[in-house]
Amino acid sequence: KKLVGAESEPAAAVGHREKCVNPTGALRITRHPAFTALGLVGIGQFMMARTMPAALFYLGLPIFSTIGCLHQDYRKTHDPAIDEEQRRLNQQLIDQTSYVPFWAIVSGKHSVDLAVLLDEINNKHAQGAVGVALAAYLLKKFIRRR
Repeated sequence: KKLVGAESEPAAAVGHREKCVNPTGALRITRHPAFTALGLVGIGQFMMARTMPAALFYLGLPIFSTIGCLHQDYRKTHDPAIDEEQRRLNQQLIDQTSYVPFWAIVSGKHSVDLAVLLDEINNKHAQGAVGVALAAYLLKKFIRRR
């Protein structure tokens, strides 16, 4: 079985015949990266809002984000359409990760090995991101001189 963003592999190293979950990618930081990003954008915009309607609108984003995360976690562990092994793997993923960014790492639920983290990074994507950032910086400098 394969979980989105996590590898499911035999746990023979720990003496189990069952499969275990190894969070990878963004799941190391937070269990729901898209919802977390939406909530953080909402908090930032809420703090910058100049009117009460805008503030209330942006305050709704972190509330929606939190409810969405709780609903997904509940559905993945209680849905009768999901078989028992997949529910167990989902629960194991929930136990190893957190909704709050970096909380699983800080609390010791999940450890991050720098060598493994560097192996996951796609060099072409990292080089592209640095290139775009450098181009934007240089373009901004060029535009200011004119």
